[in-house]
Amino acid sequence: MKRNKISEGSSQDVDADVDVLIEHKQCIAFHAAGHAMAIYLNNKAGNLPPLAFQITLNDLNSKSEEELVAYRTTHDDCIARVEGGRLIELLPDSPVHPGTGHNDAMPPLSNDYMSAFETDIINLLIGSLAEAKHIAEIDDELFNQQLVNLTALKNYGGSSDFALVTQYIQRFSACNQQQDKKLYELFSIAFNFIDKRENWAAITRLANYILNCDKNIISSEEVVLLAKQPRAANEKPAAILFVDDEENVLSALRRLFHNERYITYFALSGAEGLDILQHHAVDLIISDMRMPEMNGAEFLNQVVMQWPETIRILLTGYSDMQSTIDAINKGHIYNYCNKPWDDDALKLLVRNALEQKESGQRV
Repeated sequence: MKRNKISEGSSQDVDADVDVLIEHKQCIAFHAAGHAMAIYLNNKAGNLPPLAFQITLNDLNSKSEEELVAYRTTHDDCIARVEGGRLIELLPDSPVHPGTGHNDAMPPLSNDYMSAFETDIINLLIGSLAEAKHIAEIDDELFNQQLVNLTALKNYGGSSDFALVTQYIQRFSACNQQQDKKLYELFSIAFNFIDKRENWAAITRLANYILNCDKNIISSEEVVLLAKQPRAANEKPAAILFVDDEENVLSALRRLFHNERYITYFALSGAEGLDILQHHAVDLIISDMRMPEMNGAEFLNQVVMQWPETIRILLTGYSDMQSTIDAINKGHIYNYCNKPWDDDALKLLVRNALEQKESGQRV
């Protein structure tokens, strides 16, 4: 389930590295969104004082592909990170400061310190759990405590978060067994937070806000406003399948839609596209017309027989216009888009088609 980071080798293919960076950005957006929403929602649920914090962002959208490849994602929090928002920082004479290590002779923690430690650890764990749940959703995998346990959770970003959790948990006891027991207890609370539909909806809203934000800082006030937004009738984003036999075309489409709120799948042939449809619910398909073995019209004709409610769009060159017109006239194609496409026009075509489908209009 865990995605690989962008490679450090300059000889790697540019498109592949950019695709990896896009996936990495999405994972870190959900990680930061989970942590930030937990600071507000989890603390509020525990009747704890509100905290000031912010999410700081590094702007990568304006960089060229070569600059993105050169960009080294050597830290899990280099794209977006939460600053502040820890209860322990509000308490006077805090017995724990990151990097001080464990002191076996430290006296038992007071109730105030214990509550602050526990809440801060839970909020940090929720960040990693949000990233893990995001990956499980896009991979259509199960998300439960048996599969995503504490050991597995260390693979989901936020190495600095986990380092802080380790420092915190060592303050509870000198006994490793007691530390493990307490950490598992707090992990279960964090998992239950993520598992609540309304919490996950708020995290998803914030993650998408992070991905589309053109600022360097998101304030805690903005996070609170997003948390208070009423949940839409259908929080799950629409799913789009792109089919084209050229890798560079799929990479271009991946980059074009990576900041849009869609679940995306990619196939290099009609046969591969049909296999994806067998395993995933898809709302809209964009298929190239000219492909070997099975062209776009033939592929979409098979789609309409098995998944008639799926919206079907052809990518076509001017030389294929007659076959495109024939496909549209047979009623199997919603619309078409010329190659090379206009980015804004293609995104608008997709948005309009999905809005029509959601409103119940025939497409």
